[in-house]
Amino acid sequence: MRTILAGLLALTLGAFTGAGDATAASIVGAWSGGGTIKLASGGTEVVRCRVSYSKDTAKTYGLSAVCATTAGTISQSGRVVRVRGNSYSGRLYSKEYSVSGKIFISVRGSRQTLTVNSPKGSGRLTLNRRR
Repeated sequence: MRTILAGLLALTLGAFTGAGDATAASIVGAWSGGGTIKLASGGTEVVRCRVSYSKDTAKTYGLSAVCATTAGTISQSGRVVRVRGNSYSGRLYSKEYSVSGKIFISVRGSRQTLTVNSPKGSGRLTLNRRR
């Protein structure tokens, strides 16, 4: 359960934290970083993630992520929609654990903040564009 929560929380790092100069296309590509997740049971864990985004339509992007905590690793996939400027909102899902959650993303240049919420917990992450 801790692994499920860690993965979902790692992908929800950043609630619409304001517009920057980044364009919508700037989300496409590979990102990595980490943050913390708070489990519904009350515990907190450090999480590290690698996330990749691909463009589906003018405003829709697919995502795939692999996140790790001391409890293990979780793979997730999802879809986000650009809601304004450099802010995105969507859902992600872990088939492995049959758990889904909401994700909010704010991109500013080569950095993004993710916020994830699910029945298993919530989290905040900061990711940097991978070179």
